[in-house]
Amino acid sequence: MDIAVIIILWLIILYQMVEKVLDRRERIKREGELINRIMAKTYPEYAAFEQKKENKDREETEPERGIPIY
Repeated sequence: MDIAVIIILWLIILYQMVEKVLDRRERIKREGELINRIMAKTYPEYAAFEQKKENKDREETEPERGIPIY
């Protein structure tokens, strides 16, 4: 009986730890976005920055095609 209670308590602790880590990741992501919005002087400036960031992410995931010209 005591072992079952200990296992249940460890599972609860593990669940809370995982939930806290996931929440921290989301919070850091959200805070970064809010800081970027605050630092932008105008909304069009912020939108242009976000568009550039999305294009950069998309370019990194797509493989290069053709022969590179330098």
